[in-house]
Amino acid sequence: MTDGPLTNITKQDAASGQLVTAVALFFCDDDPISIHVLASSASQILYDVCKHKGVTSIRDVWLDYIVDEYETEWIRKTKQAYNYFKHAKDDPFTALERFDPRSNECRLLEACIDYLTVYKFPQSPLEVRFYFTWFLITHPRIIRRGHPLTEFVTTAQSLNELREQKSPDEQRKWAADLLRATYELWDQRPPVTGLKNDASEGGEIIGRGKITEYWGPATL
Repeated sequence: MTDGPLTNITKQDAASGQLVTAVALFFCDDDPISIHVLASSASQILYDVCKHKGVTSIRDVWLDYIVDEYETEWIRKTKQAYNYFKHAKDDPFTALERFDPRSNECRLLEACIDYLTVYKFPQSPLEVRFYFTWFLITHPRIIRRGHPLTEFVTTAQSLNELREQKSPDEQRKWAADLLRATYELWDQRPPVTGLKNDASEGGEIIGRGKITEYWGPATL
């Protein structure tokens, strides 16, 4: 075991580190299980901080749309995969059925929204702001009608081309390339090796698979 200085970690530090890594892995098309666990852990921290600060978490906003009698089942379902990936005390030999990696997209959105809710925007990591912006660009229908962003997101030609002419996999690659260029411009170390300039081969991100369709608001 290597000796080193002890470090004080805040809840913001913990949520930020997990969420930044989850976003980076998502854009690198990396392991969906790791993305899910990291995003869910960060989301839970941020949900609890929202409660203590007296502000509304986006998770509670979603819950308002669920009929009262199904709230418990909704919460159980949304946490099912996360609990399965964390523990094996009661189900060491069972399989998790019908896990959809596409659900990570909305789990990341929840965490990013809560992060931007409880901490000031300038305090938010680049990756959190970047994911939130990318999500709005690729899912413009989620933006409230009349919002100042609506016209920009829906009329900018380059953004329309991104949505209409590129597959979800290509949209993520576009984001990864932009993040990679930003790290290089700022001389900043990427959170994962997949966003280093030497982590690509033939111009394509080396990932663990492709997602050709998104789940959630993309289908609205």
